[in-house]
Amino acid sequence: MSEHPVNLVPTALGIPELPVAAELKVRVEVGRQLRRPIVRAVLVAMAILPLLLSGAVHAGGARGVGASAGIFAAVATDSAANFMVFALDLGTQYGMAIVVALVFGESIAREAQWNYLRVLLTVPVSRGRLLTRKLLAAGVVCLLAMATYVAMSAAIGVLCYGLKPLMPPSGTQVPESQELWRLAVALGYLIIYLAWIGSLGMFMSVVAQDNPVIAAGGTVIVVLCSTIFGGLPTLGGIRAVLPTRNYEAWLALTRTDIDWLGMQWGVFLSLLYAGIFLALSYVRFLVSDVKG
Repeated sequence: MSEHPVNLVPTALGIPELPVAAELKVRVEVGRQLRRPIVRAVLVAMAILPLLLSGAVHAGGARGVGASAGIFAAVATDSAANFMVFALDLGTQYGMAIVVALVFGESIAREAQWNYLRVLLTVPVSRGRLLTRKLLAAGVVCLLAMATYVAMSAAIGVLCYGLKPLMPPSGTQVPESQELWRLAVALGYLIIYLAWIGSLGMFMSVVAQDNPVIAAGGTVIVVLCSTIFGGLPTLGGIRAVLPTRNYEAWLALTRTDIDWLGMQWGVFLSLLYAGIFLALSYVRFLVSDVKG
């Protein structure tokens, strides 16, 4: 008889038949995630989205989408750097936010629904370690989705619009020697911003137990509500502490003078909310009764 219990969940669900002990390795967990049809569909969608955005700016259909994105749509075809800024804005605020909510929101709830989580918990390892592996695996999948999106956006920008200077909608152009590091800093800022959404998704996944639809859908609703409330002047100072309030601070990198203070506040808020939701996730997972 095998030393470890064997995963009896059908491979049609995207889970290979491997010893349960192997499931606690991040590499194996990522491989399991990448075998799931929904994760593959997400990666394909993030590769196609830049093509759709390129077609939209040519057709003029993206000019009214989002405040900053609507402005950059007018100059998105001026250079590869301009298209990258436009694609990062729309792709992160909408596409990647949904991807992160989906991947993290399903990480615990989906396997509970498959009645597989109890099998994993039979391994002589702490719940905290198990949750950490789930967090890391979901993070790797989301980074792969982000890398796919950025690579496709860059390729389309270079092939279609050329390596010309970054020309913001207003103000002077950014020195060409600074474009690459500014785009890299912008990407890092956006990844940190997405961290709080992932942590919220994990918390919702733990709370929702065996209902991944509520976990992922609830995460998306919270993000959308925060975005909407952040744009309401009537809320006054409350807007300043919403995690989505400083999302657009990274766009200062497209101007000559960078608002570092706004970006620092955005990083602080993202990490603060990420830490809170992660702590709540661990507390809840350690004491909750696992259904699946």
